[in-house]
Amino acid sequence: MKKFTYISTFFVCFAIKSLQASITSQPGSWDIQGEYLYLLPMVSESNYAVNITPDTTVAIGENFSNELDFHHAYRVEGVYTFHNCFNDFRVVWTHLPKFSDTSSTTSPSPTLFPTQGQFDFATFFSSARSKISLEYYAIDALAGFHWLQCDKFTFLLQAGLHYAHFHFKEELTFTAPSNTFSLLNKSRLWGIGPELTLGLDYILPFGQNLFSRIGACGLEAKLRGALLASRRFGLKSNTHTTLFLDVSDDSIWDTVSFWDIRINFNYHLVFQSFNANLKIGYEVLSYRDAISRVQYAGFGTISNNIYSDANFQGPFAALSFSF
Repeated sequence: MKKFTYISTFFVCFAIKSLQASITSQPGSWDIQGEYLYLLPMVSESNYAVNITPDTTVAIGENFSNELDFHHAYRVEGVYTFHNCFNDFRVVWTHLPKFSDTSSTTSPSPTLFPTQGQFDFATFFSSARSKISLEYYAIDALAGFHWLQCDKFTFLLQAGLHYAHFHFKEELTFTAPSNTFSLLNKSRLWGIGPELTLGLDYILPFGQNLFSRIGACGLEAKLRGALLASRRFGLKSNTHTTLFLDVSDDSIWDTVSFWDIRINFNYHLVFQSFNANLKIGYEVLSYRDAISRVQYAGFGTISNNIYSDANFQGPFAALSFSF
C-alpha cells in the first residue's frame, strides 16, 4: 500500500510539474514569475429580489441572487535572493480585470419585490435584473526568511505590506406594466497594512532521486494574513418613476482583514545558466467586509450599512525563471 501511494504521488507530480523558485534560488539571483489564476469571485449579500404574494407579507418563492462566474486573473512576482542564501525580498502584483455578470428573473404576474433600495412598498414587479461589476488588484512587498531547514523541509517566514483596491458596482432594474424601479450602488475601497506569511516547502524524496539530474518534485503550502487600514467611498442612486434618492456617502476610514491560503505541487528544472519552475495548485482569498452598501427604508428616513465579504477561489498555474 505504501509503495502504491509513492507511485501514485509520483505520477501526479510528474504530470503537474511545478516547484517554487524560493526553494532552489541561488544567492544573489533574480527571479521573475508569471501566474495565471482562474478565480471565482463571491460577494455575500448578492440577493436582489424575492417572491411575495401581493397584499400579504408572506414570501412564497425563491430569494433570487446574482451568483458570479469564474474569471481570468493574473499575477507577476519579482524576487531577489540575498547572498546569505536565506533572505529574499519580493514584490507581487495581482490583478482581476473588471468584469460584469448579470442575473435576471421574471414572474407571470407582478409578485417580485426588491430586497434593496428605498421604494414604494405597494408596488410589485414582473421582472427583475441584477448586474454586478467588480475590479480588484493588490500589491505585496515582502521580506522573506527561511527560518528553519531540516532535511527536505523548509519553513518560510515573510513580513511586509499588503495593498488592495476594490471597485464594485451593482445595477438593479425592476419593471412592472406601468412602472420601473432602478437602483445604482457603487462602492470603492483601498487599504494598506502589515502582512505576515507562513510557508512550508517539502521536496518529495522519491521525486528528488528520480529527477536528480534535471530537478526535483515537491509540495508547497502558504498561509497569508493582513490587517488593512482602509478608505471607503460610496454612491447610491435610486429612482422609482420619479427620483427618490441620490446620495453620495462621505468617505470614511475603516479596517478590513485579509487572509489567503494556497497549496500546490511543484517541479523545478535546473539548466546550465538558469533555473525554471512550474507550479500548479489551488488558492482561496478573502477580504472581510470589503464591499459596503447603504440600505434606506421608508422614504430615506432610516438607513443602515450592509457589509459584504469579497472572496475569491480557484486553480492557478505559474512559470518562473531564476538567473
